[in-house]
Order: sequence, then C-alpha cells, then structure tokens
Amino acid sequence: MPIDLSFFEKAARAVEHGKIRSYTSLSGSSKALFFSMVKGPCLLLCSAEAAAGELYSDAVFWSKALGSDEPVLIPPEGDPLRLANLRHLYSGKIAFIASVEAALSPIWPGDKFPLLKVMNRSAADRDSVISTLESYGYLQVPLVSGPGEMSIRGGILD
Repeated sequence: MPIDLSFFEKAARAVEHGKIRSYTSLSGSSKALFFSMVKGPCLLLCSAEAAAGELYSDAVFWSKALGSDEPVLIPPEGDPLRLANLRHLYSGKIAFIASVEAALSPIWPGDKFPLLKVMNRSAADRDSVISTLESYGYLQVPLVSGPGEMSIRGGILD
C-alpha cells in the first residue's frame, strides 16, 4: 500500500514559495521527511547537538528514499568535521542541519574561507604548511586516525 505524502508535498511547496517560513508541528521522523521534501535553500535548527545528529540521520534516510540530495550536518565549533562541512555553504549545497550552538558559531565570509592548495610536483615550505593547518584547527597527533588531525615524522607530514 503506497504512503500518501500529499500533506507533506503541499506543506513543502508552501515553504518553497514563501507562504510559510517555519513549520513546527511535526514529531519524530516526520520532521526529517518534510525537510527532505523541501526543494530550495533550507536550514533546520535543532535545540541540541544530539537532536541535530538524530535528525540528520533520519534526513539522510529520507533523502535517499526520495532520491533527493543528502543534507549537510554543521557540527559545533571545535569539531574536526566543521571546516569540511562548512565548505558546502560555498559550493551550492542547499540543505543544512545544525544545532543552535553550531549555527551561532562564527564562520568565514566566502572570500576568506580558508583553503590550502597543494599541487602535485610543487614545493611547499613544510613549517608554513604546518602553521597554516594549525591555524585551521588541525591537531598534531602521533598517528592520524581521523579528520582534523596531522602527524609530523621527520620530513613527512601526514
């Protein structure tokens, strides 16, 4: 038996056309379903980081089921994935989920977004690269095991 999504479709179109600016009466996974149906720029704010993570997981499920683009989760300041996910603000992605704390954390203007370009077969000053990465929030660790980490062993930067 097919699921009737006409209520969600009408509500999503109303948001897209600016007839309503917010929608607050949904609960459970229906929030993520509705969010996944909105076509156009959309930011879903959650009261806490745990709620944002849960809603993000549900929205990824619904976006895959509906064939729409997956949303981007914006982590709070200090999270190693924050910089990687913030770049999507400048790359055309349109669906974002964040906690209030993460949304209020400072970001860079588009023309000042920190990029480090490394080109194949070109020389770069190792200490300058390390200093730049540290200013972007990378942590020095003995062995890299995740995003936002770097390891320096002799002349090798990992």
